Amino acid sequence: MPHEQQNDWLELVREKVRTLHFGVVQIVVHDSKVTQIERTERVRLNGAAPSGEARLARSPGDFTQRYERNNNRERDNLE
Repeated sequence: MPHEQQNDWLELVREKVRTLHFGVVQIVVHDSKVTQIERTERVRLNGAAPSGEARLARSPGDFTQRYERNNNRERDNLE
């Protein structure tokens, strides 16, 4: 693959990842060539707010902190 074509798809993948908060970037290859780049964006929910509306996660840390709290509770229950 010519160097400039390689840089084109690499830069496109970098941009897709850089602008993604939660989700997946997939690279599709046919005959050893990148033919498609797919991006699936996800919206994480932190549970129901008091008004009954779902509240969006504000940062990746929100999800991580909740995950760690749940793991700590489960570990405490096993001990």
